[in-house]
Amino acid sequence: MKCLQLNFLASHCGVRTDLPPFLGATFRGAFGYLLKETACQVRHTQCADCYLKKVCPYVCIFEGFAPEHREILRKYDKIPQPFVLLISPQSEENESVLQWGIRLFGPAMKYWPYVIHTYQEIGKRGLGKKRLRYEIEKVWDSQGTTVWSGENRLAAEPAITTSQQLNHPGGENELTTLTWRFHTPVQIKTRGQVDGLSLILSGRRRFSIMNHFYGSPADDAEEKLEHLEEDQFTTEKSLLKPFRFSRFSGRQKRKVQMSGLVGEITITGPWNKSGEWLRHIPHIHLGKSTSFGFGHVTWEEE
Repeated sequence: MKCLQLNFLASHCGVRTDLPPFLGATFRGAFGYLLKETACQVRHTQCADCYLKKVCPYVCIFEGFAPEHREILRKYDKIPQPFVLLISPQSEENESVLQWGIRLFGPAMKYWPYVIHTYQEIGKRGLGKKRLRYEIEKVWDSQGTTVWSGENRLAAEPAITTSQQLNHPGGENELTTLTWRFHTPVQIKTRGQVDGLSLILSGRRRFSIMNHFYGSPADDAEEKLEHLEEDQFTTEKSLLKPFRFSRFSGRQKRKVQMSGLVGEITITGPWNKSGEWLRHIPHIHLGKSTSFGFGHVTWEEE
């Protein structure tokens, strides 16, 4: 699955603690609001009824409208948005700078200049309740090439890369041990606790949906998946813990609680039979609320 990644480095004038510990909701809310203000050419708020929605950068990136003729998710009006936020925990942040990123998929990739412009406008107006202002120093892509800087505002086009960069674990081995790291909160369905099967079911669903709507025709070949059972996996160690915070929803006009799991879990099982999603999931993220920066996971073979 092809993607385009933008990484931002900005210096700010203020106190880092004026912002919440996890910046996913803050960056997403400001991004959606300013992107719409930048792109919208019609004086109303009903994007679903707008005759410009098929060519609008805001609708393409942020609204997630489901296409009319689709083979999956037919009961839903919305589909996952074609981007994930790349947010670091506060403990990894330098107090004098802000650093974040965004990964775009499918048709949203062509609107990357709008993304840079929108985050510039956010910096001018201020981020969060106390309107912490910042100035972007540099933007670079997944290859480390500078795309934009204060000295060179049109430095280069960002690279479009493929998310399939990992080897499948296990090879021919029947059992493989993987350590999963939940770098940002992960929201997945479980039967009381996270285990190998819950990761597989969530990963397969996430990959199939993203690949169906934002992958290329060559990526859309139907994968023959093996049926796996819960007792085929053994949790060796779990250091997962809950992470909760509240955000104000502009659409609902109220505070909304958000939660997920962070930490590490080590699981042994037939991971080589779990499916192609394993190679892509560190790039497309896992579970729900990925547009808030949730679901950033990596795995490592022991």
